[in-house]
Amino acid sequence: MSTIRVDNIQGVTSEFTIPLSELRQRTIKDYRSTYNAGSWNPSTAYDWAPGMFFDYTPASASSRIRTTICFSYSHASGHAICHCIFYANGTEIGRHSIAGQSPEHRHTYVWDFASWGTSAGRIGYQMRAYSGSNQPRIHGTHHWDGGGSNQNAMAEFRIEEYFAIP
Repeated sequence: MSTIRVDNIQGVTSEFTIPLSELRQRTIKDYRSTYNAGSWNPSTAYDWAPGMFFDYTPASASSRIRTTICFSYSHASGHAICHCIFYANGTEIGRHSIAGQSPEHRHTYVWDFASWGTSAGRIGYQMRAYSGSNQPRIHGTHHWDGGGSNQNAMAEFRIEEYFAIP
């Protein structure tokens, strides 16, 4: 196998420096999915968000798992408020809310956590609307071309399992 040795990396205008620590990993498993099945309006009870979860079996108990989720968020009614909980194998990794008066945004979230072993477990988001009068819309638009048009907006979901190289 070839070896490369780098003492420093310098950026120039319109470029950025990649820390050497970010180059110290070996991907062992990569899962990618595209969701294109239309918008979803969450109810007021937590439920798995379509296109933003996957039943995954890690390749190693000593690896790390990085999940990247990119999706569109808009409102269906009122001041859209959505509560989101990210899980890995039944364990809550983190939570946050998304809200706004007439939002129309694309969001990307990255979660990085240790593998739980080599048994199957679900990775992904459960979401709920704050109330029936503050309805969010996931994977869709509201103000397309200046009107109230719900257009499908594709989502991307990636799971990258890797070994950190010391």
